[in-house]
Amino acid sequence: MAAPFPDIKSKHSLVAKYVTKERWDKLCGIQTKTSGFTLAKAIACAVHFDNQHCGIYAGDWDSYKDFAEVFDPIIQEYHGIQPGAKHTSNMNVKEINGNIDMEIPVHSVRIRVGRSIDGFGLSPGITKAQRLGVEELMKKAFKQLPGDLSGNYYPLMGMSETIRQKLVDDHFLFMSGDPNLQVAGMERDWPEGRGIYHNKDKTFLVWVNEEDQLRIISMEMGGDVRGVFERLARGIKAVEASVINESSKRFAVDPKYGFIHSCPTNLGTGMRASVHVDLPGWTKEGLPALQRRAEELKVQPRGTRGESGGQTGCTYDISNKHRLGYSEVQLVQCMIDGVNTLFREDIELQKKHKIYPAMPEMKSKHSLVARYVTPKLWKKLAEKKTATSGFTLARAIACATKFSNQHCGIYAGDCDSYKDFAEVFDPIIQEYHGIKPNAVHTSDMDVFHIKGNILGGLPVHSCRIRVGRNIGIFGLSPGITKEQRVNVETVARNALRRLKGDLAGMYYPLQGMAEGVRQQLVDDHFLFMSGDPNLKVAGMERDWPEGRGIFHNKDKTFLCWVNEEDQFRIISMQEGGDVRAVFERLARGIKAVEESVKMESKSEFAFDPKYGYIHSCPTNLGTGMRASVHIDLPGWTLEGLPALQKRCEELGLQPRGTRGESGGHSGFTYDISNKHRLGYTEVQLAQAMIDGVNRLYAADLVLLMKHEHKKTPGLM
Repeated sequence: MAAPFPDIKSKHSLVAKYVTKERWDKLCGIQTKTSGFTLAKAIACAVHFDNQHCGIYAGDWDSYKDFAEVFDPIIQEYHGIQPGAKHTSNMNVKEINGNIDMEIPVHSVRIRVGRSIDGFGLSPGITKAQRLGVEELMKKAFKQLPGDLSGNYYPLMGMSETIRQKLVDDHFLFMSGDPNLQVAGMERDWPEGRGIYHNKDKTFLVWVNEEDQLRIISMEMGGDVRGVFERLARGIKAVEASVINESSKRFAVDPKYGFIHSCPTNLGTGMRASVHVDLPGWTKEGLPALQRRAEELKVQPRGTRGESGGQTGCTYDISNKHRLGYSEVQLVQCMIDGVNTLFREDIELQKKHKIYPAMPEMKSKHSLVARYVTPKLWKKLAEKKTATSGFTLARAIACATKFSNQHCGIYAGDCDSYKDFAEVFDPIIQEYHGIKPNAVHTSDMDVFHIKGNILGGLPVHSCRIRVGRNIGIFGLSPGITKEQRVNVETVARNALRRLKGDLAGMYYPLQGMAEGVRQQLVDDHFLFMSGDPNLKVAGMERDWPEGRGIFHNKDKTFLCWVNEEDQFRIISMQEGGDVRAVFERLARGIKAVEESVKMESKSEFAFDPKYGYIHSCPTNLGTGMRASVHIDLPGWTLEGLPALQKRCEELGLQPRGTRGESGGHSGFTYDISNKHRLGYTEVQLAQAMIDGVNRLYAADLVLLMKHEHKKTPGLM
């Protein structure tokens, strides 16, 4: 005898439409083989709530087959597909045309998919043992992920408060309490068998046993949709390969419905590709108008707090509307094209409502950009584009509008930027470098003007001095066009080939680099890589790795990075503390490179009488030089980092950990460098570093004795 026909509270849902009494009587007694799931469990949300549109979940892959008479018409109506439709997947990033326009104020990009492993139940029907089996499998699989995908898994069960809070702060933590998921049976045995994986850069995540067994996510700040999609494609492939290695199981995929998910609305690609973008014109026009236009463009607008969290200010979450019946490439293309169109129309709406040009919100409230980019200056300069690369003020200040931690927050896209946007750049440069408006920069690379050297016997591991240089006829990294970047590399290749003597060496392009060469450059700590959030948002990692490369001499003491943060980063380095020798080689190297560049391009390195050598970042103007040593300072380590920082400030120096600017410090080895760039000559800065390091070490010996006395009070 059939169970009583349920009272479906969501009267206008697809469940109410297609779960007829006849179908109920036929199917209500069936239990799926994988997890014993029933039609009653599948339609629980439509029965309990009155606000459902779809109202049905699958408990396993079998659900779609055993209850096909209900699922098929619901899926076909929701997704607008024909009964004979077949799903096609395409994750080839090369088939995406273009990207989000650089001018568009996109805060971030996030693309996610769901995946389910064949042989386990889906979240509404999965047994406790199966859920734990999925987690155990994924713990092993995650350990196999390579390169930039590698990271750590954090199980929700037994999670420490410190980790929990960090995941909350990063907006990575999924939590219980969703009424739909609870009624659908997805939060049983919470939090057992669930967890979060993320890579080191926090740009690749996997949620385990949330709404689907796996929710795979690629994300980053800025608007590089292609870059985010490429990482997602690699990530999905790597995760499935690891799953196969560990279990011989594959992701569940159906010829008709694509990748299997617990919610039929996610069938097909299971993909949601979204950006957070400012649309002040559409905000003035009104949400209904935006929703109508988005529908025409096949995209979906939400508030930036999520599907039901509302919208604040003028920032919207815009995503692809469809999942099934389109490939992943088609949906990403649709989102890119839709956002570009919406923003072009937003400009016209800003003009209509007399708010053009709308000033972007500064996330870095205490930055120099926030201080000096006033509404009046924004209105005056916002529409201006530079002649060399069409750079704008909006692109220049992108980091200050995307991040909350910027001190300066501005980059130049070409030499013209410093002239065309001088009313912004000049006061920022003057305040940052502490120079007067009428200052004049002087360069001096004569090693014979340096007095003395690092004293013999000091525990200096190595010395490294670098400068940046740029050819004036090309854009700087944030604004350089693809064609210009390739031309810079061509000039660099030919110019570096001319170097003679101890400077002569080989150029290694990043594009098409052999694994053996790449690993050697990694081992030598010579390889620069993509992934820096600031550089990406500033536009410096576009078209990666095309047009970029590394040159080094035979002795590995003279290097040139091509098209990283600047067109050229010229470096001299060696073991030990002979700063004079490193400086002398650098001076010869810069001169030789510039002479060769001039022969190849008929242009010199860009130099301004007031601001010295031109760089993309105004903090590097002037010499663009960082002269540093790695030195052991055990006494200062005992005294404490604040004391060392204070003394370095007095000496015009800057201490860092030996892992770089943000990589921290281990042991008692420090990277000590000159603090200043502009307002001093290269010789003066090298001299300040030499003298400062000698003084720091003399004080270090005194501090060691001081702390030894503290350990042994009676010692005299």
